[in-house]
Amino acid sequence: MLALANPITGPLLLQPSLTTSGKDTYSVHTTISTVLVVLTASALIVLTGCAGKPATSEARLNPLQAYHEGQLNVARKFGDSARSEEGQVLALRLEAAALDSLGRSEQALSVIDQASALSPEDWPTIRARAGILYSLGRTDETLRLLAPAMAAVLSPQAIESKPAGMEPAYDIVPAVFALIEKGAWAQAVEILEHAVPDDDDPGYAAYRTLLYCYIKARAGSDLPPNEMFERQIKAYSGDASSHYAVLVNLWSGQKFPDELTVRPEGWRDPAIRQDALAEFLFYGAAYAKYVAKDLRPRQLFLPRLNRLKPYGNIEWIHAKRTF
Repeated sequence: MLALANPITGPLLLQPSLTTSGKDTYSVHTTISTVLVVLTASALIVLTGCAGKPATSEARLNPLQAYHEGQLNVARKFGDSARSEEGQVLALRLEAAALDSLGRSEQALSVIDQASALSPEDWPTIRARAGILYSLGRTDETLRLLAPAMAAVLSPQAIESKPAGMEPAYDIVPAVFALIEKGAWAQAVEILEHAVPDDDDPGYAAYRTLLYCYIKARAGSDLPPNEMFERQIKAYSGDASSHYAVLVNLWSGQKFPDELTVRPEGWRDPAIRQDALAEFLFYGAAYAKYVAKDLRPRQLFLPRLNRLKPYGNIEWIHAKRTF
């Protein structure tokens, strides 16, 4: 999942969806290998321009990199003109988020420290700092900073007193990955189960279910089944409403029709497409490792993920430490 930092509202979680109508369709068969290969080929054609024509710049080859570099330039220009303390904090927070997404996390930490010094209680700044610390592998500090968001998803009393700018259901994503890396499977699932956003976004519901499938596979017999997520898995049977739902089906081993015809509706933005492709590659590699116990697909998917360089994608950050 890609968290694109919005200077006002915080992360924008980009969740591409698939529909079963329209032209320019791609036939996606039911094995995870076929899904990944077909979508890899189709997505890379768009990412690199017309088939047979090489892109003219690195930015065209990597839309996510271009996006975050653009955000970095915007942040610095805004910072140059900001006169109020609030404006300066905003600019520093956006600059730090862009640097972190570009893999320059040590530099990002230095910048977010400046924002924290100006406004130590500002929740979006705390959230941004937690994300940067996760990128640096400092999971204990990530969890400490995001403890209020985790408390808010678990407790109605806590959510009533949440600070301005907190979106608990979305803010907990780095914490969940931090818990996974610490092997705290039950706690990660508990947080995910209750992380229902106010807008009850169906794409995010499918993403949470997919994350549960990943945690369940990692934990094995150490994690009892979660009734809510197990019901969700069954509910997604044959569902192609989002690429997350498709992946949930593949992970759960449910039988699909012989062929799914899907159109990347909403994938017109190359950065969104690149992020979705990264998720297919990551969860494909994870499925191969933890479910299929087959190293061959993993050896195929991970090099592709690294070549794709999906800047800002939390699965890529996690994969580099996990795999």
